[in-house]
Amino acid sequence: MKKGVYVLIMLAVLSTIVEVGWGQLLDNYDGIGGLQYDTSGVWIVANGQLEAQTGGKSTPEHSYASYDLSLSNANWSLSKDKQNEWIGWMDLNHEVGGWGEKNYSCGLVLAANNSVFNADTTKGYAVGFRNSDDQLVIFRFGTGIVSGKMELPGTDTSIVLQSGYKYSDSDKGVNFYVKLESDGRWTIKYKRGLKLSDEAAINPLNYSDSSVTSISAEETYFGPDYKYSGWIYAHHTSTAEKAYFDNFGIGTTDQSLPVSLTSFTAQLRNQSVVLSWMTESEIENLGFIIQKRLPESGDWLLVADYTTCEALAGHGSTSEAHEYSYTDAAVVPGATYSYRLGDVDYKGKVTWHKEVEVKVEAENAQVPLVFGLKPAYPNPFNPSVTIPYSLPEDGQLSLKIYNVRGQLVETLVSAYALKGAYSINWQPVNLSAGVYLVRLESGKKTNMQKVVFVK
Repeated sequence: MKKGVYVLIMLAVLSTIVEVGWGQLLDNYDGIGGLQYDTSGVWIVANGQLEAQTGGKSTPEHSYASYDLSLSNANWSLSKDKQNEWIGWMDLNHEVGGWGEKNYSCGLVLAANNSVFNADTTKGYAVGFRNSDDQLVIFRFGTGIVSGKMELPGTDTSIVLQSGYKYSDSDKGVNFYVKLESDGRWTIKYKRGLKLSDEAAINPLNYSDSSVTSISAEETYFGPDYKYSGWIYAHHTSTAEKAYFDNFGIGTTDQSLPVSLTSFTAQLRNQSVVLSWMTESEIENLGFIIQKRLPESGDWLLVADYTTCEALAGHGSTSEAHEYSYTDAAVVPGATYSYRLGDVDYKGKVTWHKEVEVKVEAENAQVPLVFGLKPAYPNPFNPSVTIPYSLPEDGQLSLKIYNVRGQLVETLVSAYALKGAYSINWQPVNLSAGVYLVRLESGKKTNMQKVVFVK
């Protein structure tokens, strides 16, 4: 958030994004999305929608809540080749008065080159209500969403397309769908009335009141720099006036790319199989499916999937690496299992990755005990990590956590212990993210291991 924001928008980080035929429902302000916006003005989430308020102030006259689309779609670019699409719903509780000083209107910036929409250097495209006839229009702007003309914001503004819809308070809002066509022309569809449900909003066919496409192409602005989208609200000081927004979504023709998997391993721990994997990047990843089989059977059986296990939920679209793990305790001692991992995209397509095999030792197998720490898991971790270790003989034992400066952070064990295999769970409290050292000591023997706490 920028400094000077009056009210903080809901910041819960939710990885779930509703599957759509054309793209993503990024935020419904009621469980899906939880996006973090760059804002100016007063914005709150209330009653399952985003609400813009005046705060009793005329500054800023043009409030905004902007979002970097590349955070949800790493390949975002404004281009006719990508056939960008947007959906949304909005409503005023005041008649449209224009975009000058002391006036009221609202809209959605479709694509801009700057997250600060009310800067006079910001350029892009938006959809909003113009002043002269209260009509919903797509317009191009070159000097930001600022005061200038009553008709539309700024001094360098031109109409791209008129929808035919004219604002009426009795309609209780309007749902709209916008598309940049493959030939550079623009299309807008709308459905007047209360906001569509999540399921209905993601289907362009439900914007059925009217559909209009521009006669000529408009490609003044294009490219990956035009990656900021979000809501705008022109207002004066009346504390009773508000604007309401919902169903913020985008789409392109080429979002669906496979998950880039860098590793997938299976390890036996305490008569259970621990599966671990890392993704280098994810695009439109709903989550993962894990299956297993006995090599001689040939039949794959479901172990778990993202619909029932939160740990298997994907991170949507991200260019950052993420680590995952899952423990399968439903295994038979002495058996050998093959496991495979699948990722599911927003269209329901499953991509299967390489198989791994692991043998579960028989319960009576004699495994020699060796002093030391076993690999902690998961690592990196949040909120807790399991630290396995073993002692080949009885003796005094200490297990401690240190920071990278060598300062003792916490003592996990300090006691006389019998020989055997152990594990302990550590959950940092009031500690910053970073690297920590686990030190195991018994007699004259010591062993150390690094663990990484992430937030």
